[in-house]
Amino acid sequence: MGTERWGRIEDLVEAAAALPAQQQRTFVERQCGSDRALAAAVLAVLDAQPGAQLHRGLGASPRPRRWLLGGALVAALAVGLVVTGFGLAAARSARDELAGRLAEFDTLGTLQHLRTAEARRAELVPPWPERSAAMRDWLATDVAGLRGELRSLQDTVRKLRERAAEPSPEDVQRDIDSHPDRPLLEQRRAELEALRGSASGTRFAELLDQVHALEERVAERRTWTLPTATEQYLHDVLSAAATDLERFLADDAIAVERDLAWAERIDDLTRSHPKATVTWAQAADAIRNADGTVASRRYRDPPIELTPQTGLVPIGMNPVTKLWEFYDLRSAYDPTLPAAPEDLAIPQLDVKGNLPVTAETGIVFVLLPGGRFRMGALDGDEFARDDERPVSDVTLAPFFVARHEVTQGQWRRLSGGATPSVHTQGAGGPESGITEADPVENVTWIDCVRVLHDHGMLLPTEAQWEYAARGGTTTRWWCGGGRESLRGVANLLDKNGIDATGGRLAVQWPDFDDGFAWHAPVDALRPNPFGLFGVHGNVAEWCRDPLASYALPVPSWDDGLRRAGPPDAPRVLRGGSFLRSQVDARSSARNAEAPAFHADDVGLRPVRPLR
Repeated sequence: MGTERWGRIEDLVEAAAALPAQQQRTFVERQCGSDRALAAAVLAVLDAQPGAQLHRGLGASPRPRRWLLGGALVAALAVGLVVTGFGLAAARSARDELAGRLAEFDTLGTLQHLRTAEARRAELVPPWPERSAAMRDWLATDVAGLRGELRSLQDTVRKLRERAAEPSPEDVQRDIDSHPDRPLLEQRRAELEALRGSASGTRFAELLDQVHALEERVAERRTWTLPTATEQYLHDVLSAAATDLERFLADDAIAVERDLAWAERIDDLTRSHPKATVTWAQAADAIRNADGTVASRRYRDPPIELTPQTGLVPIGMNPVTKLWEFYDLRSAYDPTLPAAPEDLAIPQLDVKGNLPVTAETGIVFVLLPGGRFRMGALDGDEFARDDERPVSDVTLAPFFVARHEVTQGQWRRLSGGATPSVHTQGAGGPESGITEADPVENVTWIDCVRVLHDHGMLLPTEAQWEYAARGGTTTRWWCGGGRESLRGVANLLDKNGIDATGGRLAVQWPDFDDGFAWHAPVDALRPNPFGLFGVHGNVAEWCRDPLASYALPVPSWDDGLRRAGPPDAPRVLRGGSFLRSQVDARSSARNAEAPAFHADDVGLRPVRPLR
């Protein structure tokens, strides 16, 4: 804000000062219009004059956070510079300093620009062809503009820090002790000390380089004490904004560039992938016929008019279930690697319906027919709990459900590199056989919803999950009503798990041995009649629904969601796990946890609506 803008402030202050105090704010707001910063500065100067009776603020209408922060900071600075009793004359003598400081507050606008860009970023998923134009516009406007603003933001933070006091020895030590990399530095120093004098020259040199780099990072100054509370607050806000913006440009901008490249290719790859052996026309014809030979008769009611589904490639009919299966390309594609998506191998079913799953395999979806089923604990289930009744009839539209639980490899690719699992490849002892073909676990409901949404997928509703898990059966487990039927089907808490957990958990079936102490590869045991693996045990699977009573009205819409619920409502988990008994693995059994809950036996199985 320069001399011309300050002159505008002076004129408005003089005009407003001639009015009664109760009319001044309305006058200033009307004269300044949408220029909230100007109004804030005028009101602050007026408020500093003797006898002023102004209410702070710029009106009751909603306004961006930038002005909530910026207006308050400008007012505080103006009051600090314009001493009560000197009035407008004192303000004029301070205008040069005020003009320079107000320029620093202008950089607060970057906060609003960043929040706007983040909000628009959320509208660019899933990265499908219809969003290509929006992605290009976002990169050309939001990202390009923020790259330019980052330098100004960093310059302002640097200038503020030039006015900071020298840190005390206590401040320096506090910065070092509280640095998030301090534990790693101490660990690397200990490793380095243990290698001194050994023959491991290469490893010693690597550790020495790591220690030096960590020491430089840990020694970076992080405490800055500014002369006034206003400057301190401005520094802290802008410093955090600069960090957020750097991260945004390094992560989100690059991710959207990759998403754009994907969106521009996925339509062609969906319709005619070079490695596909079945066309969409063949899949549509077979499912339309539903004669029990080329497709299951279950597809007849309701009939399905199948069209190409973005991002999926037909695999073919499972010869055992007669249901058609489809391959999700994005969950198999790693955009950080040089391999092109057209080079992805499309897995094939053998004559027994088997399909190998490796760390590189993407999600395989099974197209389930729609239909009506009985949901809840059916008659004769002695293990049934109150929340599994009353039983109700639910009708679902056709939908895609994952053949397996999401693997660690699939989650890493879909999430942009996240590896949340507790039990991972490379662990010793009973975990030694774990690979990225094992299910991902330790994921929250919140993370599952976000990652799946970014790729056009959803968590199943409770109704979809139970319909899929039952596979047309009405017994406790799809494999039967007696627990012996679970052998070769379910990975539950058995004697291996008891040994692995040091006897901390009580097993209900002491002679059961499923062959696994922790979770098993997602295709390790037998599938249900729909060709779905691991619906009983292995890892518990999040559902979209909040925990709700079955006494509520049966939903009328096609996916069976009873109600959305408040954001913090407990969300349902289904299927039991390798740390739970056979009772929790029943088709109707329900558990629930908070959306932010995570544990080493909690994972997911996605669905996709039929478009």
